Amino acid sequence: MRLAIVCGIYPPEGSGGIETYTRDMAEALVAGGHEVVVLSRTDGEDLCEEMAGVEVHRYRMRELPKGERFFPGLWWSRFLAREIDRLHREKPLTAVEFPNWEGVGYWYVRRKASRRVPVITWVHTPFFESLELKPQLRKQAGSRFTCWLEKRAVLASDHLVCSTRAHRQAMAGVFGFDSARAHVISLGTSLPGDDEVAAIPAATADAPVRVLYASRLEVRKGAQTFLDAVPAVASEFPNVEFLVAGKDRPEGPGGQLFADYFRTAYTPFAERVKFLGFVSDAELRRLYQTCDVFAVPSNYESFGLVFVEAMAWGKPVIGGRAGGMPEVIAEGETGFLVDPGDVAGLTAALGQLCRDRELRIRMGQAARQRAVGHFGRSCMAANLAAFVDETVVGTDGPRG
Repeated sequence: MRLAIVCGIYPPEGSGGIETYTRDMAEALVAGGHEVVVLSRTDGEDLCEEMAGVEVHRYRMRELPKGERFFPGLWWSRFLAREIDRLHREKPLTAVEFPNWEGVGYWYVRRKASRRVPVITWVHTPFFESLELKPQLRKQAGSRFTCWLEKRAVLASDHLVCSTRAHRQAMAGVFGFDSARAHVISLGTSLPGDDEVAAIPAATADAPVRVLYASRLEVRKGAQTFLDAVPAVASEFPNVEFLVAGKDRPEGPGGQLFADYFRTAYTPFAERVKFLGFVSDAELRRLYQTCDVFAVPSNYESFGLVFVEAMAWGKPVIGGRAGGMPEVIAEGETGFLVDPGDVAGLTAALGQLCRDRELRIRMGQAARQRAVGHFGRSCMAANLAAFVDETVVGTDGPRG
């Protein structure tokens, strides 16, 4: 199989969810004997390079002069379509995979099926959801056009993939497709080896309990729910430390940064929470290793890859009872789920784990086993390769 995958900004230049997924998928497919070509934006000059066996093409953004205000992304979509044609002429592609984000696949997928290779669109979080946090942008012509472009690209795709059953159902309602059209493939990531996990020093019974929140600080990620639970937990457990890693956004009450909100609203507990800001991959890895509990009580996640990352290091996790999180976290076995915005529920779940060291160890071990058994990137890549072979190629046949 020779697969082209389009993403935003391929690592190490980008580190968003789609970019991280693309890197893990591409490298795992190559390790499995397949060929992968990645098409990505860059802030630098056009460049083609090989990274871990992946053929990576980085392009400067192509924009429609004087037209981006009303038709954002259209010229970029056109450019990508032409580049895919060029790559296919040089060496035939089996299929091309687009993310739904901003409708980047629109120009290519709008063609007749006989004039292109089969198109897979992986449906991640939709663009319109980002507008829920930016109401001032909702009525702008460019925003409406991007939503339209994204929907048209999704509906015209030959095949759709979602990472969880819950997200498939939600996106079927958003974009207006039959949920049976979308195939479910769980996300996966690079997992630490057993020796790496075993090398983590065991915490002593009297050591501080470290609770880690690692995600953007925003409403959708449940940042305020997490921070509002801190005072009650900190009051009951003087030995608990709270670490908050992630870029802060002015979405707190009154448009404040969440760090400022917490320090103002809960001044007596300000010293109990360390706001670390955006951290490097290496630092995040260290935080996973050294924390005792991982908690991101998101209001919605299409999947929730951060939970897998924490589980892979043998940590019990707390997430939201919404979206795809219940399909990742085995409640009562690998961690707990709380309703969106439920501060009392989160306080209770944190309390259980902070008070019971044996429970943390038992859930952490189960979490590690679940991550290894279900959410490794090699498993994800094998599932996609089987889907392409059995469904995409089997149904559409070779084209071009």
